[in-house]
Amino acid sequence: DIIIRINDLRNLKVKTESHFTVFGFIGHKEQHRIFFERAIKAAQAPFNKLNNPRGTTIELFLCYHIHGMYLATQQEYAKGYQVSKKAVSLLESRLYLIKHQPFLRAYYSSLYSYLFFCSELFKQNEALAVLNKISKLTAPNTPLLVYSLLLDMYINSGNFHIGLSLVKEIEDKLKSGKIKYTKGALMITYFNTSYIHFGSKNYSQALKAINNLLNAFHGQVLNDLHCTGRILNLLIHFELGNQELLEYLIRSTERYLSKKKGKYKSEKIILNFLKSNISLIENKNQIIEAYQKLKT
Repeated sequence: DIIIRINDLRNLKVKTESHFTVFGFIGHKEQHRIFFERAIKAAQAPFNKLNNPRGTTIELFLCYHIHGMYLATQQEYAKGYQVSKKAVSLLESRLYLIKHQPFLRAYYSSLYSYLFFCSELFKQNEALAVLNKISKLTAPNTPLLVYSLLLDMYINSGNFHIGLSLVKEIEDKLKSGKIKYTKGALMITYFNTSYIHFGSKNYSQALKAINNLLNAFHGQVLNDLHCTGRILNLLIHFELGNQELLEYLIRSTERYLSKKKGKYKSEKIILNFLKSNISLIENKNQIIEAYQKLKT
């Protein structure tokens, strides 16, 4: 009976991760909710354990892990933070298990999830403490995605100057080969690097990073990342004053978004704003005034 329950949860974890890989985490809240509810029902998973924490360590970890992924898609970061913290506490209370590979992977996954929610909630000191644990666990090759989460935290908190130092550290590690990464992690890092440079008004560097994202992995980018990357690309060209190129890129992006059938509403608002105000590209005061009207 225990083996069946664990297998059900493992299968659900794989299905959930595959679903999120295809759709990403942004702009698909309802799709994620429907998928999650159907998957839980089909798997007959013991999710009552979330409120009544009894069972094997691996059962509880899988429940926390899957639930945390779902909460991330719903942007319920405070709840996700509590769930991920429980997962870490669970495994750290059983450190004797972590020397075994399955539990070591589980511990890394729980720390990564914990770091994600810390970054979304701007818990900078806590995030750095979690990074230190991950670094010890994965030394000497800490995965790139871990550093990218920290970049995301600096973006969300507006600490672009700290983010620039981390960008330099990441670039050095990539050049030396002292960092592990997947294509997905590299794409996310390209986007975050571009955003950090954009927030720091280093528009040429921002353009270089976003071009790496949009060109090097064309057709392989997660839907939400590709869409957001296109919008950031427009904003960079707007700041650089590339009016003629921007007109072409706006039309191209408009065609791309028109196929999304109502998704990415905020991106479409930004696109329409740029389209309506492209003639003001060299008049910063009027642009600021137009932006204030947009906010109201």
